[in-house]
Amino acid sequence: MPKSSYNPARVDWLSRLLWRHWHPLYLLRWLLSENVWEERSSVPLNHRSLQFRSSSDCDQVATFTNDAWDVALGYPDKWHVIYRREDFNRIVRWYVWNTVVLEWCGLRRWIWFKILHWDLRRHRKNHPVVSTDRG
Repeated sequence: MPKSSYNPARVDWLSRLLWRHWHPLYLLRWLLSENVWEERSSVPLNHRSLQFRSSSDCDQVATFTNDAWDVALGYPDKWHVIYRREDFNRIVRWYVWNTVVLEWCGLRRWIWFKILHWDLRRHRKNHPVVSTDRG
């Protein structure tokens, strides 16, 4: 059986993607391109914003401020709170740890409520509620 030659189609897509987009020369070329540094008047991430409608049906904003050292949360016309980036990162890490690790992405809470409802249904079957209606 002859030795197989190199076939680029056989290289898995992830290694091709990583080589193409994360190769040091590619990153250097990207950093030196004109598109990245068009706006040299401000720091990267400065004034990047996320505007969204909250569950209470009002517009809210999260944005980087103060040369991207702070994260501000609030309304479009008023800041509610401004965090230093380090403090905000601690809050995000705490939230991700609690949601992903401790709560299993919401599965633990879902199981707890299923067990609670199962236990309540079982309890209701054994102890019927007596009606006080005498009409």
